[in-house]
Amino acid sequence: MNRPEPSVNLNLSRNILLAVGLFNICFYAFVLKTVDESITKMLVAQNNAMEPEKKMTEEELESKRQLVIANAKNNSKVSIGAGIGIVILAFFIPLAPSGLAVIALGLFLITLGYQAYLGFEVFTEGILIKVVCVFAFFQSVRFSLEYELRNVPKIKKHQIQFPEPDA
Repeated sequence: MNRPEPSVNLNLSRNILLAVGLFNICFYAFVLKTVDESITKMLVAQNNAMEPEKKMTEEELESKRQLVIANAKNNSKVSIGAGIGIVILAFFIPLAPSGLAVIALGLFLITLGYQAYLGFEVFTEGILIKVVCVFAFFQSVRFSLEYELRNVPKIKKHQIQFPEPDA
């Protein structure tokens, strides 16, 4: 089997996918590990800062804590799975560069859709990082397309190109 020749654009595309995938895995693994204590501290601090008539009861606070923790854990698991998928696709990118880069972008967009489904609060957490990741995916697709299109012959406008006759 002939291996595709190395290319700077293909390596850039692969490195972008690896960086975003590994970031997803590491960040959401950290969130998954620390979500219990951080959410509890945050909700207690928010509840204590409220006016006395607007404070939540212990039952309401516990029910909200359980909901937020469940959403954060589900979001983390989906994002870690997508990160693993993106890393795997990065290793197979020489087989179909732009197609696999678009599939990786689709995996990330699925996680964003799931976060929007979980709620506005989950979706807007880290919105700047999400925008940077989407921009990185578009750059990855761009580099993949440049790699695929570098050997396509240039055709002048309105020029018809006929195939070479068989020998």
